[in-house]
Amino acid sequence: MACYPAEEVLWFVLQEIALLVLLFITEVSGMKLTSLLYKLARISRDIEVASSGNPKKIARRAKNKVLGRSLRKLW
Repeated sequence: MACYPAEEVLWFVLQEIALLVLLFITEVSGMKLTSLLYKLARISRDIEVASSGNPKKIARRAKNKVLGRSLRKLW
């Protein structure tokens, strides 16, 4: 069964939210509040783009996330 790109992005976002909730519950003292807020803002943007249903926005968001992660490994 094939998923639509928006469903795949939404599933990925839900996985990230679950991970953040787990981290928040177990290691609040180890995670800085600012870092947590930035992560929540990025997840919020992912949800906003996925819920728009616009395939161009979803593809651009996914491409930029992959590009950003690959560039982050260089530093």
